[in-house]
Amino acid sequence: MQEQINELTARLDELTNAPKNLNFGEATKDFSFSLFPNPTNSFVTIEYMLNVDASISIELYNLFGQKQKIILPQQNKSAGTYVIQISVGDLSAGTYIVKASSGKQVESKQLIINH
Repeated sequence: MQEQINELTARLDELTNAPKNLNFGEATKDFSFSLFPNPTNSFVTIEYMLNVDASISIELYNLFGQKQKIILPQQNKSAGTYVIQISVGDLSAGTYIVKASSGKQVESKQLIINH
């Protein structure tokens, strides 16, 4: 019995001292993005980072799900960081959704436009 306790204690020590940055069961994202300034009244900057070569698109929707702008049509891009600046001064004040899609990953962020 003492031998089993010693073995379990050794295993527990191994797990306790394992690297903390491992994300078991969590898929690595192909991309991430941010937008600023938010809220805005005229222009918004979208910065996105591809962790792998991928096909990506970015679109702007109103809260009714109606597409307002195609910010980035579907394009193949190499891994890296990209910046896009778009005008939103022609849109009514309100809340919008910016949706980025690449493969099976879809991310969305809220954008507030105030004039």
